Amino acid sequence: MNRRLFSNLVKLLLAISLFPLLGCSSGPPSSAAEEFLRERIKKESQERIKLVGFSKTNGQEAAPMGV
Repeated sequence: MNRRLFSNLVKLLLAISLFPLLGCSSGPPSSAAEEFLRERIKKESQERIKLVGFSKTNGQEAAPMGV
């Protein structure tokens, strides 16, 4: 009985500790970033430049001895 209670307690603590990780993301969604850039380009170029393509990358530049 005591061993089963301990096992259930460990499982519960593990589940609770994982909750904060569920809400993590890698940044804004592509659609929000694309719309932001589209409006900024439109505003700053006075509608002379148009965004025709957009793709999201990891955003880190590689270097010989690390990032």
